[in-house]
Amino acid sequence: MYKRLNNLTKASEEFLLKKKLISLGSRILHTVIEDISGLYSDFKYLMIFSETIKRDELHAFIENLKEEISLLDKIEK
Repeated sequence: MYKRLNNLTKASEEFLLKKKLISLGSRILHTVIEDISGLYSDFKYLMIFSETIKRDELHAFIENLKEEISLLDKIEK
């Protein structure tokens, strides 16, 4: 499973952005890929895979994470 996930991280951006579910044999993972280059220029995408958390919950998690990062950035300045 980890080898397949590692290979996915090396896939093309176009391929990754189209994926919503990923089959890893006996497991199906919900996938969310978010462009975070606006928050950190060193990073392009944040990729989250979950077997139990649905996509809408993953999107909410990412939005909360982005808000927290923005608040921390404001505090540091």
